[in-house]
Amino acid sequence: MNHSPIARVAAEVRSGATTARSLAEDAIRSYEASDLGAYIAFDAEGARRRADAVDAAVARGEDPGPLAGVTVSVKDLYGVEGLPIRAGTRRELPDRWQREGFLVRSLRRLGAVVVGKTHTVELAFGGIGLNPNTGTPINPWDPAEHRAPGGSSSGAGVSLWEGSAMLALGSDTGGSVRIPASATGVVGMRHTTGRWPTDGVVPLSTTFDTVGFLTHTVEDTRHVFQAIDPLAPGVGSPDTAPDPDPDPDRDALAAYRRAIDERPREWLALKQLSESDDWELGGHGDSLKRPPRGYTADHPLIEDIKRKHFILTHYVDAEDVTAPDFVDYSIRRFQETREWMAFLTKAIGLPF
Repeated sequence: MNHSPIARVAAEVRSGATTARSLAEDAIRSYEASDLGAYIAFDAEGARRRADAVDAAVARGEDPGPLAGVTVSVKDLYGVEGLPIRAGTRRELPDRWQREGFLVRSLRRLGAVVVGKTHTVELAFGGIGLNPNTGTPINPWDPAEHRAPGGSSSGAGVSLWEGSAMLALGSDTGGSVRIPASATGVVGMRHTTGRWPTDGVVPLSTTFDTVGFLTHTVEDTRHVFQAIDPLAPGVGSPDTAPDPDPDPDRDALAAYRRAIDERPREWLALKQLSESDDWELGGHGDSLKRPPRGYTADHPLIEDIKRKHFILTHYVDAEDVTAPDFVDYSIRRFQETREWMAFLTKAIGLPF
């Protein structure tokens, strides 16, 4: 495993001493020569185009950023425009999951070059790294036996070892960056929960999820963190904060959650509804489109009925409804259902 510090590589690209295209070609050759299986999708042509854009910026006298030309592998839990996303499942997710979030957008802004999507445990739920749906990368420490690479960011550390990436994106809820980093002998960074936005990433736990990354060395981790952190909302100064990127859907979801939080705590169970992305948002900042009646609010990616976690509810019969009204209606329906089930349990002994 040959490695040059990321700070040095980026400085050479920014100065014109080397080119992002040459780094991209190195990554492509490493990928083609490897049998470790780190990727579910490798985008050689996309990497070349992005690298050429970085080199063009340098030629114009512009500074592409502190991660100029740095090749990046992205866990297949992140949205990347133009690349499919499966999140470790057997089929591709809808196109809306390709929408890029804070971390991928920030890396592009800083001059990094995305080379492809790496394997993940199905829906990020597992720490060993196994995935019977899309495949399990080979731990590079034992070329003779197919040993587990650690998960759930199972292809991240492997991509660093094979030389196809200098920086690997992962996500971490209970160890999904740190475990594969340990298993493959690289460095993993999990920041404090809530420090960086997790938008653009398929969720496992909306209260504990974090985005993060793996690098070869602590020196690299420090450089990458210092480049990204000022761009996080609430962390950087106004001069370093990212350009505004309003998202009406996210605003509507936030309004819905705020409305729930304002209700009596006895209705905390209704928070489960707010964790589903499977209902349509109206895009009006504080409104939600009505889904069909009898709609099941569940995790949008789990298809096995035995593993579903859901609340069945009926929605108001209107085209649009404000978040507070929607929550009040849901609470009434929830209460009515609970009272009716309690009556049936007492009257005829149904085991609810």
